[in-house]
Parts: sequence; structure tokens; C-alpha cells
Amino acid sequence: CCSTVCPSIFALLGFLIVLLIPSNRDMPALTLSLGSNNLNVKDKSEQNPIPFNQGGGSFTCRPGKCVSTPAVEVISTGEKYYYCGSEAVVDASGTPCGDGSCKSAACSISNSDALVDQITDAGAFPVPQNVSKVSQSSYKLFITSDDAYATSQYGALYFTQEVSSITQNGTNYGEFAVNACAASGGNYTTPSQCVRYDGIGYIVSTNFTSLHGSLLYQAVADEALLRSSRRNNGDNAVEEFSIIPTIHPLPITQVEEGYASGQDAFVAWFLLVLSFPFVTGSWATFVVAERKSKAKHLQTVAGVKPGAYWLSSYFWDILNYQLPLWIIVVLMFAFSVDAFTTTANGVVGGTITALVLFGPAAAGFTYIFSFFFDSPSMCNLAIIVVNFLI
Repeated sequence: CCSTVCPSIFALLGFLIVLLIPSNRDMPALTLSLGSNNLNVKDKSEQNPIPFNQGGGSFTCRPGKCVSTPAVEVISTGEKYYYCGSEAVVDASGTPCGDGSCKSAACSISNSDALVDQITDAGAFPVPQNVSKVSQSSYKLFITSDDAYATSQYGALYFTQEVSSITQNGTNYGEFAVNACAASGGNYTTPSQCVRYDGIGYIVSTNFTSLHGSLLYQAVADEALLRSSRRNNGDNAVEEFSIIPTIHPLPITQVEEGYASGQDAFVAWFLLVLSFPFVTGSWATFVVAERKSKAKHLQTVAGVKPGAYWLSSYFWDILNYQLPLWIIVVLMFAFSVDAFTTTANGVVGGTITALVLFGPAAAGFTYIFSFFFDSPSMCNLAIIVVNFLI
């Protein structure tokens, strides 16, 4: 009974564990919010400081630099490509300089205070700074990062351009940027696309400890722009408008799914390997007990030949082995353990073949190994351990 019940119970336990493991391994969507910052702050009205460049000054219109060549011209095809918005870069006088040959103009900023005031969620409060370029803003954030506030600064907004921004030479930056783009936009930039350069621009500075800070504070800035626009159009219910950034991780690949399924099936495999040695242990107990009690000797004296004795014991044990064997095979398919039953690469055939041949191979090994023991219990334990290790 033990040789049948124990393997089946161990296998059933392993298959149940595999069944209870969640089948959907895709990561859930992650919703970003200012409310997740500075959770331990006592004064919730000062949970999220928002540094920004205050109105009344100026800021570099296009502070970004292209790490690669800003413009590429393919002689063989006559195509010209622009990167990083370089087709719309102009200097203070409005002269195009997308090739990086000049310094970008400085744009007047007047409405940044009103825009940042629209950010009211999760204890956000504005922190105006008198800065006019990225190097100054970065230094300002650095010197205030220690103990300037009771909370950490996870992000900052610096407005680089407004619809009516004027350069230091008195030119309208947006108008000249659109014209520069239309004149030298390359083969894949249309004049209608160039209009996007005549609008509001901003850059986001984030604390490196905020892994998704760039996405979160971009959504915060866009939400402020949306609310400001709605309020200017006479809508007083602007608080109802919000942008909720959400990250949807990509689903795992088939290769990753295969590795995960293999890891899930480890418990079932381990308990399966642990269960079958109990069958072989019962075979060893029987032959050692008959030898110790002289029952085998009595059969020999009565005329039973050694070959007949061992063959009869062998076939009887193999016959008894069929019951736990096929119970476990049925359980594998009943619980759909893919690591054992998949037809890919002949896995299911190899699994069943290995289980079927284990019985005849283990029986012969057990009989030979039993001659080293005089105690049935010790032989049983040794056979179980040895077969598990093998």
C-alpha cells in the first residue's frame, strides 16, 4: 500500500502546487502619482515642492544638445534628415543655426507662475527660482537638495518658451523657429509640422531616485497647461481635468514564459523524483526479509530454482509498479503540467518512457544492492536515498 499511495500523494502534492501558481505572469500596470512622493511628511500641504523658473525673466529657448550629428545629408539619394529639433534652432536675431554653429536664443518667460499654480495635487507647492539656463537650475537644485525643505525634491519644471516669447534682440522666437523649420526641414518635415515649434516648451529635471520621475512630471506639466488653457476659456471646473500617467509593462515573451514554466514545474519534478524511490524501497524490504527469515532458503530446499525465484519477484514488482506509474501519468495530464506533457521536442514521450523504464531498471538494481544488507529497514532506507540521489 505504501509503495502505491506515497508516490501518488507526493506527485499529487507537486501538481497541486503547480496548479495554484498564477498563470498570468505579466506585470500589472503602474499608475504614477505625486501622492507616492514623501509619504512620511507630517504637513501634507507641503508634500511636493515644485521648483520652476519664475516669470519676468528669460530662459534658453532650446537648451538641449543633440548627441549625434544634428543634420545628415545623403548624397546618393538627395535626402536630408534633421534630429533633435535642430531644424528649428535660431539665434537671438532669428537666424537659423540647426547645424550647431550658433548659440540658441534666450526666450522671455512671463506666465510660468500662473502655470505652476495649476498644480494643486498631493500637497504640491511652487518654488520659484531666478534662473535662466540649465546650468543655473541644476546648481540651484543641488544647493537646495540637502535641508532646504522638509521633503525631497523629486522633480522640477523649467519653461523654455511661450507663445509670445521674445528673444534678447526683440524678435519673436516662435515665428522665426517656424520659418526656419519650414525653410530647412528636410525631406520628412512638412510645414504643418513646423507649427509645433511655436508654442509652450519646458524641460523636466528629476531626482535620479525617482525612477519614473520624468514621465510623472511631464504629465504634471501637461496637466497644468491643460488646466490653464481651460481656465482662459472660461471653464472654472478645471480641477476635474487631470492626466494620469500609467506604465503598462510589455508582456513576457514566449522564451521567458518557457523558463518560468520550467521553474514552476521544479516542485512537481522534485516531489516526483522523491516519490518513486519509495516503490523500490518496498521491493528491497521484501527480498531482505525473506532472506533473513530463511523463507528464501525454504523455497530453495523445496525445489524452487534461483532463476524462478528472482524472475517471479521481478515480474511481480514490475506489475505492482504499474499502478503508481499510470496514476502519476494520469495526474500529469489531468493537471496539465506543461513541463511534462508538452509535445515540443518530444518531452511527453521522453517523460513517459523514462517513468516506464525506471521500474524494470530500478528493480534489478535493488535486488543486487539488497545483498549488502541484513536488516530490511536499513536496506529500505538506503535504497530510497540512493535511488533519490541517482
